[in-house]
Amino acid sequence: MAISDRVTLRWRSPVRDFLQTIRVDASTQTVGEVAFHVPVDYLLENQGLQVSLYYLFGREGAGQRSLELPVDIATLRELSAPQVSAAIPDAATDSGTLAAKDALGGVWVQVPGVLLPGERAEVEWRGWPGYGEYTASTPEADDPLRFYIPPQYVPANMGRGAVDETRRFDVVYRVFNETDQSESAPYHLRIKPVPGNEYPPIVCKQVASGKLSLANVPSDGADLELGSWYYGSAGNLIELSISGITALGVLNETLRDASQPVTESEAEHGIKAKLNKAILQQLLLDEPFTLQARLSFDGGALYRTLSTLSPTLER
Repeated sequence: MAISDRVTLRWRSPVRDFLQTIRVDASTQTVGEVAFHVPVDYLLENQGLQVSLYYLFGREGAGQRSLELPVDIATLRELSAPQVSAAIPDAATDSGTLAAKDALGGVWVQVPGVLLPGERAEVEWRGWPGYGEYTASTPEADDPLRFYIPPQYVPANMGRGAVDETRRFDVVYRVFNETDQSESAPYHLRIKPVPGNEYPPIVCKQVASGKLSLANVPSDGADLELGSWYYGSAGNLIELSISGITALGVLNETLRDASQPVTESEAEHGIKAKLNKAILQQLLLDEPFTLQARLSFDGGALYRTLSTLSPTLER
């Protein structure tokens, strides 16, 4: 190219054509190429269409035309956030709170009607790693835009309290076609935990009227029971502990810990355990002691206090 040569870009489309001519100068020669700018309006109005591009080269007494380049203009997609059934909208856009008790049968996620022919969607429930995350790849049989999240992926995402935000997470969907995939805007979901007073109480069968008599404790220990709980499943962790006062100071003993995950039978029927009589014999008489049950849905990252029992120890 020489200074004063002219290069013209022609954009031909079913909507309207576009021409732009650039005169070669010293800066063009330095760069070694000619850059054209097509206004965004021309792209937007040709979404889903094919346009043809070619350029014309001219100088005094001569001119040439390039071959045409067909270009498919992709459709600009705005994949708005999904909606979570039973979630109550928060003040922020695309945010909501779902009560854990409203998700005992699982959660339905609705994808907006954005799918083009030949496309499919998946929903990603991006909760607590390993315990509260799930990908729903198959929609409901009668609705290709409705996806089910099984209930076992709910409890690990519950906050520490009714207003805790630390475990808010994103729910998104991905759209797949033959050559590409796109991700939606996220829905920011918070799971409101089951109230602590709705978990089962820990029970000691030998406690009567708030008192435990050592004389009534069998030689193999007192009988402890904890009923089944919301979202109970194999792999949950239950911690049982006792604390009290001895002649030497404070006693803290763990009766059951994370080394003993909940079994399927325990999740269905509840927990049974023994409180060693030798532990009780260390405690001061006529003083209260405390039995506590704690539960983890996420492998021990967070324990929730289920209940406490504080009987007085008697002879």
